[in-house]
Amino acid sequence: MRPGQPRLPVIAAYAARDFLIGAVFLYGYVYAAYKFGNPLFGRNDFLHYKDMVAHPFDFSAAPAPFVLRQIPAIVAALFYQLGISYHTQAVADLIGFDDDTKRRFLAMILSNALAVCLSFTLLAGYLRDKLVRDSLLDLFALFGLFAAWFWFSITVIAPVTVGWGFLASSLFIIAFLERNFALTCVGCALALFSRETTLIFAGALFGALLLFGPDRSRAVIKSVAVLAAACIAYLLIRKLFTSGYEHQISPQRILAALKAPHISRDFLFQSILSEALLLLLLIGIALRQPRHAIYLLLALGAVTLVAFATQISETAMLWGEALPFYAVMFFLAHARPAVSAPAPY
Repeated sequence: MRPGQPRLPVIAAYAARDFLIGAVFLYGYVYAAYKFGNPLFGRNDFLHYKDMVAHPFDFSAAPAPFVLRQIPAIVAALFYQLGISYHTQAVADLIGFDDDTKRRFLAMILSNALAVCLSFTLLAGYLRDKLVRDSLLDLFALFGLFAAWFWFSITVIAPVTVGWGFLASSLFIIAFLERNFALTCVGCALALFSRETTLIFAGALFGALLLFGPDRSRAVIKSVAVLAAACIAYLLIRKLFTSGYEHQISPQRILAALKAPHISRDFLFQSILSEALLLLLLIGIALRQPRHAIYLLLALGAVTLVAFATQISETAMLWGEALPFYAVMFFLAHARPAVSAPAPY
């Protein structure tokens, strides 16, 4: 950056470039999800979200917890109202979806893709700033970590909401590393109405830092407090304004589930073996930043406990929502900053 050059326009230019590159990366996944995706095969949550796309802000349009994930549905509703469609023979036609349902199907896929693209742009800018370099290889490597996750192609770019979990996690990991309370608040607001399970991971991570780490600054304490408040607010909103899946918020049902956790053969294949990428990243982080690896393990344990307590079968999906945490920590642990090069902005 030349002396005197405005900082904001340079940041905006890099962000626009990163977003465009991310959109190019994601196009094939969007096309494949729309062309070959089958929402009745493991992604039947779409049957709830399609009603929310037609009726945003209506808390009776679907049962909880789906109906509280308003932000992805509102964004999808915007795509839907814009009339975006793509007429091609797809799996959705074979299972009997009409044209209107196919448009909602595409709208939810685009909503997730937008969230992932924003996540990619946000993390690329953060890593560029921390590593003091502008490298296209870093962009390819960052997206490579995203795409290497076993469930990326069928869950993140899909007519559900996991892509928004990526975005919430991206905000939380920067807030964690920078001890940024304001960014924690933004992450909480997004997670509360998009992917509530990211609140658990972030809360456990900040809590581990507060209890076991050397940093007990005011920003950390306030972040733990606002994350706890967001979790309580979620439970209150769900209890007072929604209905459905009551076993997930019933103390008696939760205790019963914890006393007799159900671990099936599919749990081994879907939630253990499929998470090899996260394990490799965790090992890589542990080699350079063992304290961060311990925090991640504690947060992972908290999410797993919640998954068992609320009888969520796809535990691997919850683990993978935290991929931005692992990716950024791995990058910062192993990439060498450009000492002699000036900052890109």
